[in-house]
Amino acid sequence: MSLKPAYFAKEAAINTRRNLLMAAAAVLAVTLSMFFVGSTMMVWRFFDNVTARWKNDVQINAFLADDASESQRSAAEVEIREWNEVKAVTFISKEEALDEFREMFADQEALVDSVTADTLPASFRISLEDPSMLPQVQDRLEKVAGIDDVVSAQEEVKRVQRVVTILNAFLLVLAVILVIAAVVLVSNTIRLAIYARRREIEIMRLVGATNWFIRWPFILEGLFQGLVGAGLAIAILLVVKKLAVQWLSNTASFLPLGIPGTFVAFAAFAMVFLSVLIAGGGSALSLRRYLDV
Repeated sequence: MSLKPAYFAKEAAINTRRNLLMAAAAVLAVTLSMFFVGSTMMVWRFFDNVTARWKNDVQINAFLADDASESQRSAAEVEIREWNEVKAVTFISKEEALDEFREMFADQEALVDSVTADTLPASFRISLEDPSMLPQVQDRLEKVAGIDDVVSAQEEVKRVQRVVTILNAFLLVLAVILVIAAVVLVSNTIRLAIYARRREIEIMRLVGATNWFIRWPFILEGLFQGLVGAGLAIAILLVVKKLAVQWLSNTASFLPLGIPGTFVAFAAFAMVFLSVLIAGGGSALSLRRYLDV
């Protein structure tokens, strides 16, 4: 028998109507699984932007000892500026440190009143040409005369990266579980459609219908469920992304919130592609187990 797309589409629609509840459950499973896949990609890209910015903006604070002389301070600054790894050095006096402290804790009046310029150490604020050289520069700073302590945000950046890794792993595991559930639901929906039309299938076999002629309506039914689920997941993800960006813009405007449109398009394509694989996998599973043609 010749292939007739209109006939296959009509038969797929009939199958969907006959098993509407199961079809809706399969679409929902695909939607949820693809939403978590897309969320994982977006969260990874967002935190990649954040950590990349933090890495590039990481500064080292080298605090001077209280008993460091002016000559020691000058010699230390000259030495540090000569290092090839160093991009810029800014000296922060005790008075400037106090001004920064007051600005940072402006809402805690009691704390501000208890601190004076003599309480805070003077320091060098150092920016690097290459942030990856931070550990080496930090080790060298600790050996410079007059410097009492060296502090950087390196550990904070690492902690953020660990949290992001755990969050992405959780979302990915959840997405995998939902993908498996979606494959099973699509498979069961196709199986029910095959069972409901078992007599028609037997008659089609008797009159000479080819295996693929019988299979195509069920394959299209699964693909339809996958594509609808992907479309819903993409729509929900775009809405959630927009709301999240608006919320973060109001609460943490300093964060790099921009996610390129090309990445969003890539994520949407990946979600559609995975949905087709889910639908294809579920259809193939049913056709192999329940349609022995």
